[in-house]
Amino acid sequence: MSEQTMTIHKAIPVNLAAQIARDYDKQIVVILGYDANAQVTYTATFGTDAKFKDAAAAWGDACTVAVGADLEARTTFEDYRTTLQAQYRERLDRLEAELASAGRELASYEKSYGTGSGEARARDIAQLLGYEGDLGAEKVDAFLVTKEGA
Repeated sequence: MSEQTMTIHKAIPVNLAAQIARDYDKQIVVILGYDANAQVTYTATFGTDAKFKDAAAAWGDACTVAVGADLEARTTFEDYRTTLQAQYRERLDRLEAELASAGRELASYEKSYGTGSGEARARDIAQLLGYEGDLGAEKVDAFLVTKEGA
């Protein structure tokens, strides 16, 4: 075997692109690299949510083609669109956004009406969070008692 055939291909990790996105507050990151010894172009893409992930993948493909690489000959190391982890990540992103929104609504409510106490407070918070009826208020009240007692 030739020395070139023995070259270990070292892909650019997606977590590097993700770190750049976090550090520089970017929603899409595309990294291109070229290994002259192996004559291989590497592309790593990252998007912060499903919409941006799709755009990042498309941008990565376009950039790779623009530098003359053949997409048909590519090896895919990780494709968020086909991994269960990516589906979980997308769900987690949505839940985190919903929780942040609920937290902002609660802070706004408390700023406007004070923290209050007891049943009325639990009922109002339950309504803000979209819970229906007394059961929702009971759940929120139990949560508040647990948090306030901690």
